[in-house]
Amino acid sequence: SSNRGGGAGIGGGRNGTGGTVTISGGQVTANGGRNAAGIGGGDGRDGGNVTISGGTVTATGAKQGVDAGTITIAPPADTTITVKAGASEDDAADIDGSPFKSGTTDIAGSVSGKKYFHSETVDVAFIHPPDAGTGNREDRQIHGAGNGRTTSKSIGKQIKTALRCFPRLSGLFDV
Repeated sequence: SSNRGGGAGIGGGRNGTGGTVTISGGQVTANGGRNAAGIGGGDGRDGGNVTISGGTVTATGAKQGVDAGTITIAPPADTTITVKAGASEDDAADIDGSPFKSGTTDIAGSVSGKKYFHSETVDVAFIHPPDAGTGNREDRQIHGAGNGRTTSKSIGKQIKTALRCFPRLSGLFDV
């Protein structure tokens, strides 16, 4: 969504409050108008409450990317959400606590005043090994052990391989 007249890309119109915005999936791009947020309040108004529990969200605003009373990051099980913010896309950096792996976290203070906001959900379920010990061929291929048993060494190799393929996951594991 894009707005040139002082309203938020998603949320309050010109001189309107942001209300409640929940994003749980998909790809969302929101650009705020004059003195407004990408997501949240319109020109000169309160932002309301924003919850992000999935998807890829990119928001830019003249005032800030996401402007709300609360901005909650709430990743579901087996996912993680990374969040970057900055003056622009080029200046954006991971905020404190990113990536978020579980629970709910209010990040309003970490993104306040930042004109660019980006969050991305990564499904990490593929890293969890299936039920070990069946000895079938699929288990041996996944676990890397001839007898189908999972070892810390084989899991470490799986994680290192996953990190080479998906470098954004590096904050999830200490390998």
